[in-house]
Parts: sequence; structure tokens; C-alpha cells
Amino acid sequence: MTQIPVRKTDSGAKPKRPLILTIVVLLLLARVIYLGTTMGLLFLFSFASQGSGYSASVTDVLLGIALFGLTLFLLVAVIGLWQLRPAAWALNMLIMGFLLIVGLWIHFTDQAGLVNDAGLLLNILIVFYLVQPDVRALFVPRTVDS
Repeated sequence: MTQIPVRKTDSGAKPKRPLILTIVVLLLLARVIYLGTTMGLLFLFSFASQGSGYSASVTDVLLGIALFGLTLFLLVAVIGLWQLRPAAWALNMLIMGFLLIVGLWIHFTDQAGLVNDAGLLLNILIVFYLVQPDVRALFVPRTVDS
């Protein structure tokens, strides 16, 4: 088992955020905006079609709840990554793991398209980047030399 180095600072200042991490945060923020917009449009169309006799199925409601929860968790993870919070790294890894499983399931059930495959590749690259030791060290709680 390898040990992750703990960054020690005497002033308690946070380390500088690398440019690639900033790009990752912006990509994840774009995903939050996309999911939020998609969820908002789904709810808007479901309310607009209520007068036409359409009633939302249980699956539609569960999908809406799942999208809402994923959007909230991803937003919290993105804000935490931006602020270099240790818990945000773990939350982001959980979300990316979930998205990788879903993306692989969609890919292998012949429902995949270019968008799913591009998202799957992006998730793999984000996970690969975040597990690099120098990036991971940014999210380890900092201690002050005594």
C-alpha cells in the first residue's frame, strides 16, 4: 500500500489549483448545467402535457428524482473540488463510479450512442486524472508544522 504524501504548510494556506483540475471542474459544472436543464425541461413538459390527458408514470417520476439527486450530488462535488475539499474528492469518485457503471451498462446493452461513449470516455479520463498521486495530495487534509 502506498502512502499519499500529506502537504504541510506553515501558513495554513491552500495549495494552488492546477489548470487541468480547473478544466475538470468546468467540465463537471457543464454537466451539472446540462442535467439541470434536462431535468427542468422534463418537468416543464410533464406539466405542460397534463392538460392533454398525459399522466407521468412511476418510471418518469423515479427518473426525475434520480436526475435531481444526481444533479445535487454532482453540484456539491464540483463546488468541493473547486475549493479542494477532501470529502469532495471521495464524493466525486462515488459519482464517477456510478456514472461509469451506468455508461458501461448502456454501452453493452446496444443503446449506446456517440454521446454516451463520449461521456464514458470523459468519465474515465476524469477518474484517471483525479487518482494521480500529485492531484490526490491536494485533497488530503493539510496540517500545520508545529
